[in-house]
Amino acid sequence: MSEIGIRGIDLFKIANESISGWIPSWKMGGQKPTRQPFCSLMEERLLLYLEYHPQVVWYGRGDISSTFASTYKIETPQPVPFTINYLFEGRAHVYLPDAIGQLQDGSLLIAEAGMEQEKRRERNQAKAEAARKVASAQGGAYWIGTETTLLPKRHANLVFLHARRQPFPSFPELAEALQVVWPWGEAATIPEVVERLGERWSPAEKEAAVWKRCADAAACGHLLVDLANVQLTRFTPLICLLPNSPPILPDLKLLLMKAQNRKLSSRAYRVHDRSRLSFQGNWYVSPGLLNRLAGREFEIYYDRRDVSVIYLFVDGSYVGEAYCPAFMGQRVSEWEAKAMRKADTASAKAAGAEVAAVRAQIQEDIETTKKQRGKALRRREKTRQFDRQREEIHPSYVVEALESLTSTAREGLQLAEATPDPEKVFSWQPLAIRYREKEGD
Repeated sequence: MSEIGIRGIDLFKIANESISGWIPSWKMGGQKPTRQPFCSLMEERLLLYLEYHPQVVWYGRGDISSTFASTYKIETPQPVPFTINYLFEGRAHVYLPDAIGQLQDGSLLIAEAGMEQEKRRERNQAKAEAARKVASAQGGAYWIGTETTLLPKRHANLVFLHARRQPFPSFPELAEALQVVWPWGEAATIPEVVERLGERWSPAEKEAAVWKRCADAAACGHLLVDLANVQLTRFTPLICLLPNSPPILPDLKLLLMKAQNRKLSSRAYRVHDRSRLSFQGNWYVSPGLLNRLAGREFEIYYDRRDVSVIYLFVDGSYVGEAYCPAFMGQRVSEWEAKAMRKADTASAKAAGAEVAAVRAQIQEDIETTKKQRGKALRRREKTRQFDRQREEIHPSYVVEALESLTSTAREGLQLAEATPDPEKVFSWQPLAIRYREKEGD
């Protein structure tokens, strides 16, 4: 953020005898590159590093004055100087970062270059903490480039590629020919690809086109070569990935947020139960890795856009990843995870209340049933006791009267014994039997 009264600096006036110069930047997307100034070797490495980071949309100096920017015609998408307020030894100060920029998701990038030992001083740590808070407030990242991250071999390779990104008249035709003779994902050396292009163009044009394609692929994160450990030559096997391939990130920490463990004074993390770790209310696992890290402290870096995976660092070195089983196969942002955890907590609370109500109802029914059963048992027992004492407590005439009132058992229904009628003795006159044969005669 720019504040009135903060003038910024004139880089070339403070450079004295240090290296000073310009880096042409193609990040703005224009037909001609813009210029980014530097006044030290570490600043040059940082700016070129950002130039070839695929997640950086644009970058620029954050410490120059508006007069310096207008004098040298430097494009500044954000007002300069970019000021960050911080406290050190109880006094307010203003920090001007070396570089600012924008990431692919639109968030803020703040970057600083310097020697690692210098950045460990208390004042520089206070600056870094203030810058980290400013970047986090806007969902961005703060990154410090030192001699351990801005490696000389990587920088030499980037300088080599950057010098070959200049366009030339015959490149559009050569680019179309390269798509035919050198397919995406195929490994080849410079002489092999030059030979495939035939004799239509000069050898210098063909080699320049191949190197420009590699440089453009490196700027997008699609050059499959370890630039930090392999020196680029004409005989280095080169692989250019498809334009829609996921980019190869040179440094995870540039786009990741550092987690702070509030339960430990060191703000580091430790493994639980030798096999898992807790982060933001979720459990993460990594078979083998977490077992080896048991008993040791390590740092956690994470991408706020996807917390299904976290990245583990020990003493500043990347050692591996841990995954959340609850988010397996999903891409869940930090905000989505918090909303899900909040919804799960509310659901669990509602379910607990319902369970408590059901348990109370069951207990009440049990108590009611017990009371009813007890009353019935007592009533039957009282009746039985009365029945046993009836003859003892009533006079004889009362007992006789009660017995007369009791219902008598019904006798079974039986038919009278069958007796045959006297032979040919009837109480009625039988009819004579007529035979059909005789009547017909």
